[in-house]
Amino acid sequence: AGECYFAREEYEDAASEYQIFLAFFPNDPQAPAAQYKIGVSYLEQSRGPDRDQTMIHDALTELQKVQENYPDAEEFVQKAEEQLQKIRYELALHEFLVATFYRKEKHYKSSNSRLDYLLQEYPEAGLNGDVLFYKGLNYLDLDQPEDAKASFLSLLQKYPETMQVFTEQIQS
Repeated sequence: AGECYFAREEYEDAASEYQIFLAFFPNDPQAPAAQYKIGVSYLEQSRGPDRDQTMIHDALTELQKVQENYPDAEEFVQKAEEQLQKIRYELALHEFLVATFYRKEKHYKSSNSRLDYLLQEYPEAGLNGDVLFYKGLNYLDLDQPEDAKASFLSLLQKYPETMQVFTEQIQS
C-alpha cells in the first residue's frame, strides 16, 4: 500500500503505511527502502525554508534511521545521505532567513545568535561568507566596531569572492 501511495504522491498516507510495515517487519529485505521512503515522504511534505520546519525535521530523523538501522544497505544509505545534504542546506537556509528577518527588525543580537548557530551546525551549507558579512553589519549596528572588523577580516581572508559580490552590490 505504501508503494501505491508513494507513486501517487500521497506522501502522508505512504509514510503511515511504511511505518506500519516497519513495525511488523523491521528486518525484512525491503525495510531499508521503506525507511528511506518514510524520510522522503516527510521531505516531500515540507513547505520550504520560510515555513514551519516540522516536516523537514521529521525527514531528517527518518533518513538518519536508514544509516543507523541499515548500515549494510549501501544503496539506501547513499540515497539517504544525498537527501540529508539537501535537508541540512534547507535547515541552514531557514536559519539564515530568520537571522535576516531579525536584522530587518533591528534585533541584531538575535540575528547574530542565529548566524552563530548556522555556522556551528551547518558549516557545509555554503553560506559562511554571507553569515560573516551579516554578522559584521550587525556588529556595526550594535556599535561593536572591533567585532565587526573581525567578521569582515575573516570574510576577506576566507571568502574573498563573497566580499567581492557584496562590494559590487553596495557600489551599485
